[in-house]
Amino acid sequence: RRDNAKTSAPRPITSGVFRVSGHPSYLGFVLPLSGIAIGLGTATPFTAVLAFFVITSRWYIPFEENKIEETFGSEYLAYKPRTGRWAQKRPPVAPDAIPSHYTHTAPGRTL
Repeated sequence: RRDNAKTSAPRPITSGVFRVSGHPSYLGFVLPLSGIAIGLGTATPFTAVLAFFVITSRWYIPFEENKIEETFGSEYLAYKPRTGRWAQKRPPVAPDAIPSHYTHTAPGRTL
């Protein structure tokens, strides 16, 4: 007999695939769906990809994020800005971190 008591993980998972995607299962569904649409060679199948993306982004993910926030509170709120819903957000690059060979400009122009 299973205990029906509400259980929760001690902390949110932020490693592995969750380091690069806030919702890897949805990303794992939309990528092959996109591949199938490309393989079919017409634009029509992309309506299914777009519909899945919009419905997931507007309904499923916000619902899940609210539940996760209720469960994990500040730990999830600290994780959420670092990881996008679909893919990892790139942190801004400090100008001094750019190698000098990437900062060459045309004569007469400045950065």
